[in-house]
Amino acid sequence: MVVISMKGDYKYSFENNLIFKTLEKTLSINLREKLREEESGTYGVWVQKNYQKYPREDYSLTIAFGCAPENVDKLVNATFDEIKNMQENGPDDKVLNKAKETFIREKESAVRENSYWLGKLDNVTFLGSKIIPVEEYNKAVNAVTSEQVKEAAAKYITLDHYVYGVVKPEVE
Repeated sequence: MVVISMKGDYKYSFENNLIFKTLEKTLSINLREKLREEESGTYGVWVQKNYQKYPREDYSLTIAFGCAPENVDKLVNATFDEIKNMQENGPDDKVLNKAKETFIREKESAVRENSYWLGKLDNVTFLGSKIIPVEEYNKAVNAVTSEQVKEAAAKYITLDHYVYGVVKPEVE
């Protein structure tokens, strides 16, 4: 199991959260394509973002995947190459549109669930957020650009400050 994790300061806002969520999704799509499909080195890649407003505005981003011990270096290098590509070029239109479509479909399903509304009410009460109508949310999702995701990748994926760990099988 390989884990790469980074964290830092963050400005919590609806727009920043949406852009960071788009970065998470597009990076996940790209890494899955690269590490699983092209390199045939893993069954799946997990990319998880977390941001918070309280007690301190900060974020974390974690990338994890399982692989054979002999593939660790190759896949870690491929991961960093993909991160650098995201920082230099942002996601391509196909991947960006796939992420946007996913967010819109997820929202359409979520608004039918009580747990979604409980979470929204909690955010309004605790974080001071507002409930954004579906049409406004969809418009905001569709307005996210590759350039914004590229800038977020450069800002939040810190290649000079991260934790990298590998859990290897026990050797007998």
